[in-house]
Formats: sequence, structure tokens, C-alpha cells
Amino acid sequence: MLDCATAPLPDGATLLTFQDVTDTANVERALTERNDALQSADRLKTSFLRHVSYELRSPLTTIMGYVQLLLDPTLGPPIGPITEKQREYLENIDTSASTLLATSNDIVDLATIDAGAMKLDLKLVDIRAAVDATAARLKDRLDERSVLLSIRAPRDAGSFVADEERVRQVLFNLLFERHQLLAARRNRDARGRAPRPTR
Repeated sequence: MLDCATAPLPDGATLLTFQDVTDTANVERALTERNDALQSADRLKTSFLRHVSYELRSPLTTIMGYVQLLLDPTLGPPIGPITEKQREYLENIDTSASTLLATSNDIVDLATIDAGAMKLDLKLVDIRAAVDATAARLKDRLDERSVLLSIRAPRDAGSFVADEERVRQVLFNLLFERHQLLAARRNRDARGRAPRPTR
């Protein structure tokens, strides 16, 4: 591939020059193809993450619903009493499913942000109201494990401009992670205090 350039000379003639730009054109073509391939791969990745997250959320929601029915007989038809060990297993299932569901939702959010499609609903967010709303979402799980959540924030903590739903999501993830760590520590302590079988 040749690039042609012309330049006038003082005697009225024209200087005609040729330059071999084959290598430059090949590099540009390769870069363009690579960029197209990367964009295509990014679109496939985003689509894959959204699909996988959706496929996870549906069964997880079902599992959590059945677990709640087993843990709280007042929510559905009577199923008979469950032992403390069975209750512990069900609570572990519920906690694990909730963690996986939260992770799945985070994956969707990350994919949306990566695709540049995340839209924020910016408005004044009341700090104490956001904290109280987040605590209410965790109340049932905390009550099941006899965990007391103490909120040390003044009623007039103020407000700031943000996406309220995202703020609550961040607070929920922080509190839920702390709740998970506390539950795991209690389980380890309980196992450590369990009497050893005698021979």
C-alpha cells in the first residue's frame, strides 16, 4: 500500500513522492479488529452475567421462601415441629441463600455499571431514615439468632445527595456481612463447647 503526496516546486513543476504505508495500515487494521473483538466480548460477558444472575435469583428466592415456611409455621400449613438441629440447618441454608442472592444482585449491578447503563436517582437522602430502613430489612434474621442491633445515630443526623436505594444496598451489605461473621463465630464457639463423646 502506497501513500502519495505532492508538493509544488519553485520552477513550476510538481514533486510527487510515494511512501510504503503497508505496515502502518496493517497495524491500524489489527487494532480496529482487536477493539471490535473486545467490545463484542464485553457485550457477551455482560449478557452472560445478567443471564446467570437471573437464573440464580429465581431458585434462590424459592428456596428462601420454603425455608421461611419451615422456620415459621404461622406462614403456611402446619408441617409439624422441627428439632433444634433441623432449625440450625435451615437457618444456615437461609443465610447462605441470602448471601448468594445478595452476591447475584451485586453481579447485576456491576455488569450494569460496566456497560455504562447504571442510572442513579439522585436526591436528598435522610441518613437516619436510610439506616432504620436497612435495619428493618434485617430484623427478622437478627431476631431468629437473638442478635440485638443497636443504632447509635442521632435522629437529626442530616442528609446528603445520593441514590437512596444504592445507599441502602451498601448499608445492607455491610450489616449482613457483619451478621454473617457473628453467626459463623457463634457456630464455632458452640461446636467448641460441645461435649466430646465418651468411649
